[in-house]
Amino acid sequence: MPVAADSSSLADSHLSADHITRYVFNEDDIRQSCARDLLELVSSIPDISVGVDVQGTLTIGVRGSQAGEAFALFVDSVQLNEALYATFHQSGKLQLDQLRRVEVVIGPNAVNRGTMALYGSIYITTRASRPFTGIRTAWTQGFHNASTDARVGTSFSFGKVGPSWNVTLSGSVNNSVMSFGRYTDLSGNGFIMSSSSAIQSRFASAQVRFRRSYVHLLSDVYSVFTRDGFINSTTQAYRNEYNTWSVLAGHQLVSSRRLNLAVEADFRSQDPWRTISEIAPADTGAYFQMWMRASKGSVGSKADWKISDRLTLAAAVSAYREQAYVMPGFTYSGVSDLRGEFTCTNASARLRYQSRTAFLSIGGRYDRHSQAGSLPALELYYTQKVGAMRLQLSYSDVYRTPALMNYLLAADPTVLKAQRLVALESALIYQGRAGWQAGLAGYRYQATNPVSYTVDANGVEGYVNSGDFGVAGGRLFAQGGIGKLRLKASYTYYRTAKSMSRYTVLGKDENLAFPQHRATLQLGGKLYKDFEFSCLANVFGQKSGVVGLDTTQAEQPPVYQTYPAKLTLNAFLHFKVAIAQGLSCSLGVVDILNQGVQFVQPYAGLHMPLPGPAREYVIRICYAIER
Repeated sequence: MPVAADSSSLADSHLSADHITRYVFNEDDIRQSCARDLLELVSSIPDISVGVDVQGTLTIGVRGSQAGEAFALFVDSVQLNEALYATFHQSGKLQLDQLRRVEVVIGPNAVNRGTMALYGSIYITTRASRPFTGIRTAWTQGFHNASTDARVGTSFSFGKVGPSWNVTLSGSVNNSVMSFGRYTDLSGNGFIMSSSSAIQSRFASAQVRFRRSYVHLLSDVYSVFTRDGFINSTTQAYRNEYNTWSVLAGHQLVSSRRLNLAVEADFRSQDPWRTISEIAPADTGAYFQMWMRASKGSVGSKADWKISDRLTLAAAVSAYREQAYVMPGFTYSGVSDLRGEFTCTNASARLRYQSRTAFLSIGGRYDRHSQAGSLPALELYYTQKVGAMRLQLSYSDVYRTPALMNYLLAADPTVLKAQRLVALESALIYQGRAGWQAGLAGYRYQATNPVSYTVDANGVEGYVNSGDFGVAGGRLFAQGGIGKLRLKASYTYYRTAKSMSRYTVLGKDENLAFPQHRATLQLGGKLYKDFEFSCLANVFGQKSGVVGLDTTQAEQPPVYQTYPAKLTLNAFLHFKVAIAQGLSCSLGVVDILNQGVQFVQPYAGLHMPLPGPAREYVIRICYAIER
């Protein structure tokens, strides 16, 4: 099970995260998880919810806030948010055996991870980013029933460490069915998703190091096959691709006990939202294809200086340029010459002070953006230990830079502002005996100038800054061990502190798509020698979504539908094969009760709920020869 920052001791390195809520999945956590892919691993965190965006893609919510375009995803230091809208896709991505470590920060993380980390960040380390000698391969198979495959995936990792060099490589191939349910759109058209909805993921990451220099290559080819359109389903299945190729090079200028100084340069090319097959909504005959290309180049330097045993300073400077354009022979919404670019320079610093009973972090960031202008950010974090109690407090005032497509499709690009988020968070934790911990946490988020897609009274569509909104809530949690049994339980709740009609159920204090109440219970432990088990139970409260407009009224207010609460159960058995050294296996069942959770759109976009995965029987086998 992941270790959260609010459950670490003061001596732990988790305190250097500078955030109240930070979850870390290590190799054992990942291996023993009840997850099938990266999305399920991350969404097991009680602060995260999942909704549907458009065209078969999923988006995440953080503590009741829609965060799909303001949450940063990094894999081996490469940011995988797609360049046009800044979204990212996790469902069916990566083979879990590839992952060495997954760190999830809940809450503003802009000083460390940039302006896309408005609501937090995911930082993934694969086997390609750490030196090792050996080979490793894994295979995953999922069954919907005895005769129907739900997913199949395989991964391979290789590493060799020499006297002053090392080479590592990790890759995976995954194919999965998004759902076996029936999707019905706003107009009543529908299709069985198992025959027209699938995910393909091809991922590779490689690193070469020689002394203090390194080069890292990454390729992420991700495809969604679907008939799901923006609102109405299409007459035939089509393919959307979200492809990324990246090269990152760096050199460690200084490496000592007191000072580390490095320089880096990277280039990233993306084909985001690349529609290859011709598609048409069910109510039209206008087929089209789309292919835009985006690129980003950056250079920078970062340093960590240990001023004294208690005081540390981390600083970084960088500059980057992003651009996007429609490829020749294609169009975007009928436009063939759509093109845009911007540049940005930024500097950040964080000063940390740590004693035996206290930790203080002061972080600041300044971005000078060619479109958004000057964007200062501030993050403060403080924790104090008194006996068995620990108090944590944080304050953040940060910005999210609009993505390229936000500017290209803006009603008026010259007045589009960056979104601002002011966040207050606190936690009180009790450290008991035998590793038991319990506590409560609270937060309040206030968003200003959120960037949203709207259509005005004249039918003109584009991105604008909408009205302010906010959420507030809290979490109760406890974890510990009884003998060989590990337990972790939590309950989360939020309410709207300030409503905005596009994201909020009018007249209520809930936001669209995300349950106000959620309870989780995780159990795990050793049964006998090399046999372990893990169980995950989730209770999701009821949630609401917009399913149409009331055309009988002049204002045409939204029509809402409420979806009932759900209880999902996952269970896995993990064991090592004694007769074959290096061979391990996991057997499990996901969604034992076959609840059929639906993904609801977290804004008033008239997209009907997308059926989620059903009960699945999973086999994972891994063989490793490492040293």
